[in-house]
Amino acid sequence: MCVQFLQQPDVFPLFRQRLDSNTERIGFTPILAKRVEMVRRQHVSHSYQSLQFPMRSFSWDRNAVYGDHDRCLHLAPNSRVAQGLSGYGDHTLVVMPGTYYWSSGDSSRGWCHHANGVFNLFCVECEGYYPQEVSIPDFWRTEIPRGLRLAIQDASQHGAYVAKLDVRRRQ
Repeated sequence: MCVQFLQQPDVFPLFRQRLDSNTERIGFTPILAKRVEMVRRQHVSHSYQSLQFPMRSFSWDRNAVYGDHDRCLHLAPNSRVAQGLSGYGDHTLVVMPGTYYWSSGDSSRGWCHHANGVFNLFCVECEGYYPQEVSIPDFWRTEIPRGLRLAIQDASQHGAYVAKLDVRRRQ
């Protein structure tokens, strides 16, 4: 999948840490989407390259190279956008990027999102969510079940991409 999108991914806040009286560190992970085929008899999702995507676990592209556009997993910025990519499968997975996450493009043409792997959170169709519902920021702040929140926290400590931003207060 290589399509450029103008939308940026939703983010999930992981932690806030006070570094000193003027600086706070915020940790977050982008929440992205991947379009896949569901193999019904095995209840496991597959990409068109035959990678498997079991729920609540990591899937890695062993051939991925950080920064390489051709050797990586291609991701959509959210489930609503991924739904429009029906040529890539019949199910939409909501995922966290693996250890390495990068995007290429610009604000006028759009962005292409890449990762070396993903943590598969849930399937939109199987869980009965509407794609537009999952793309609402409030969903990620309040609506997700406790078990999923714990899975996100656990994945962030065991190989998922975590961005850190230091925010300084104005004097």
